[in-house]
Formats: sequence, C-alpha cells, structure tokens
Amino acid sequence: MASKKNNENKRKRILASAMKIFAEQGINNGTIASIAKEADVGKGTIYEYFRSKDEIFEEMISDFFESMMGGWKQLNNLEISTIQKIEKIFEYSFDFLFTIDEQNFHQLIIVVEIMLYVMRKDMSKSTQIDLGKILQKLYKIIEPIIENGIKEKVLKDIDKEYFAFILFSSLDGIALHYYFQRNSLDNDKLKKYSMELFFNGILAEKTPSKKPKVTGYWGMGSLIN
Repeated sequence: MASKKNNENKRKRILASAMKIFAEQGINNGTIASIAKEADVGKGTIYEYFRSKDEIFEEMISDFFESMMGGWKQLNNLEISTIQKIEKIFEYSFDFLFTIDEQNFHQLIIVVEIMLYVMRKDMSKSTQIDLGKILQKLYKIIEPIIENGIKEKVLKDIDKEYFAFILFSSLDGIALHYYFQRNSLDNDKLKKYSMELFFNGILAEKTPSKKPKVTGYWGMGSLIN
C-alpha cells in the first residue's frame, strides 16, 4: 500500500515538475531530461511512468480538467433538483474561473498550448493523444443529471450527449474569452446572464408576428419544460 502511495506521489511530482518546466521553457523546448532534473529523479524513472512527452501532455490535460470539474462529480449524489444541479455546474465553473490563482493560470496557459499542439499534430496524423476521448470522459460526468431531468420531465427530451457537449464547450469558450476581457466584465453579471441565456434562450417571451426561421436545437427555446 505504501509503495503504491509512493508511486502516486512520484507521478504527481513528475507532473508538477513538467508543468514548471513547460511554463519556463515552453512545451516544445522542455525536455524529459529537464523534467527529470526538476523532479530529482533519473531520466529512466520518467519513462517508467510516461512513455513519451505526449503521454505527459495527455495526463496534464486530464488532471487540469479533473481538478476544474471536481465539484461536478459530487452533484449526482446531492439531494437537490436537476435544475439546481445544472445551476451548480455554472457556479462551480465560474467560481473556479473567478478565483484562479497564478499557478492555475500558468496551468491553463500550458493546457491551451498543449491543445493547440495536439490540433497541429492531429492534422498530420503524428500524435497518439486522443483529446476527443479525454473530453468525452468529462462530458459523461453530467450526462446522468441530464438523463434524470428528462425522465422527471423538467428538461426537454434532448440528446444528452449534445447537451453535455454544448454546455461544456460553452463554458470552455467563456473561460477563454474571459481572460482577455476580465478587467472590463462584471463577474456577477456574467454568471447571471450566462445562466439566464442557457436556461431561457435569447428570444423575448412575447411571440413576434413573424417568427424567425430556426431549426434543430437552436429552435428549442427554453431547455425547461
């Protein structure tokens, strides 16, 4: 048991060292040797845990999103309504965004760099990192909430996978844009309007004389029955 715990601690130390090296040197210039030196382990030890830099990248992305969505995982066990659970998803996400410290900010930047790296490599079919698989794992955290909401008839009968994808990618996009506009935005208003638009849509309650032509999910109006 102690050995397993020590191995996990060493894995975390390697990842923390990799984060530091990539923050200082960039993901392209940071080397396995530099990470090993920072972690105070042999280069061979790194390869006992990760076969390549790509595996380190993949683990770093997973760890970042897992920490960001830590509160999401607990929602399925809470004795609250489906709507309250979705509201808490927004609250957890915005609270994480608004309270991000310098260390987490550097982690966010590196994760974005890794994702861009994966996109470039994916186009040339030269990476084994399956970013889509990592993200799908995260989407599944909230799928039971959506499914229960549909069964309880408090949510419209919509595809839970698309719902999870749209919710997650919307919050992800807000986080990216928030960084560049953080000094000019009111945090409470941003959270309030994001939840308002997501739950109730953008159309006024009064039906216009000529309805706009909308199809698919964009025409569903409110998500709530």
